[in-house]
Amino acid sequence: MRFDANALVEEVNLIRELSEPFLEAESTQELWRAAPRLAAVARGSAGGRWEIETPLRTVPSAGEYRQSGGGELEIRANVRTVWHFGSENGHAVSVADNVSTSVSITRSDAEIARWTMDIAATPSAPGCGLHAQVKDSPQWFPKGLDVFIPTLGAVIEFVLGELFQERWAMHVRAHRSAATWRGLQTQLWTRWLEWQRQIVAGASVSPWLDLKASRCDELDGF
Repeated sequence: MRFDANALVEEVNLIRELSEPFLEAESTQELWRAAPRLAAVARGSAGGRWEIETPLRTVPSAGEYRQSGGGELEIRANVRTVWHFGSENGHAVSVADNVSTSVSITRSDAEIARWTMDIAATPSAPGCGLHAQVKDSPQWFPKGLDVFIPTLGAVIEFVLGELFQERWAMHVRAHRSAATWRGLQTQLWTRWLEWQRQIVAGASVSPWLDLKASRCDELDGF
């Protein structure tokens, strides 16, 4: 599976701008540091490991995880991610081993829910090795993911859209980078979903089994 390195770096920079009011100050600084680290890995001839070294931590959501702020709890999200890259040509990076992203929801620093998403590129991985799971969680917490969310920026937007149901949407709509963010995410999501659409349309066994059997290297230049 190959990713456009410039698009990944741009996504980190854009989500930092967009998410600043919703993240703790140290988490915004971590995103500042993460973008050049990612660019350096992409330029290297041997690839490498890129990660969010300090978990990204949101400000408290005081009931905003429900419409009109009707939730009873004050919660936060903590986001971690680690990518193992093989560099292609300075403009693209490939998943060399594994991409793992986890989101932990905490109340008073005690974890009450967690979900993880993994992309495995090892030979033993079943098909593309796309995997998502949700830990036992409160009734209001999503029990599954409608789609697999592949990049850090998209994961952060998913998290903020869940924890701050109304405020995040209004914030993104009015932000100076809204059009740039929308264009980049449209490009990334269209490529990702079109790959799956093509497999489903040409399924020889069943859509799910064909998706499961498809190799990550069929998705080029995401």
